[in-house]
Amino acid sequence: MNRTGYLLLLPLLGALLSTCCMGTKCDPTDLGAGIRFRNAAGTDLLFGPGRAYDPDSVRLYSVTGGDTLRHDAFAGSYSNASADSLLFVSFRSERYETVYVAFGADVDTLQVAYARDDGGACCPDSYRVQILHYNGAPVPRNSANQYLIRK
Repeated sequence: MNRTGYLLLLPLLGALLSTCCMGTKCDPTDLGAGIRFRNAAGTDLLFGPGRAYDPDSVRLYSVTGGDTLRHDAFAGSYSNASADSLLFVSFRSERYETVYVAFGADVDTLQVAYARDDGGACCPDSYRVQILHYNGAPVPRNSANQYLIRK
């Protein structure tokens, strides 16, 4: 086959390769988590009549070099109508493993991991947040995928 024949085959080959992934649904990266903070007795610290902190005053941040980078956090109700309100956190796309939680002057530490899901040949890899430890203690997750932290 001469050079012109190869040049004619290149667009056909490109078209075939680009259509092999058509219709593939890729998993999105989900760096959000619903967190419930409770005291040792099990009372919710952010919501309800016994709350100790205003949920809007809780700050989550990471430190890198000389920069302090905030993670977005907001109060909201869970999609399940019977569930109480939660603090929803959207962790930064840079995927910091140490996240500080400030309740006013009281600052605690979260250790966070990011599970990578292989996207295969057609999709980019995606990530899911996993909260591992709060001040060194393991953090359980309930069946509704909410993190339950005892402060």
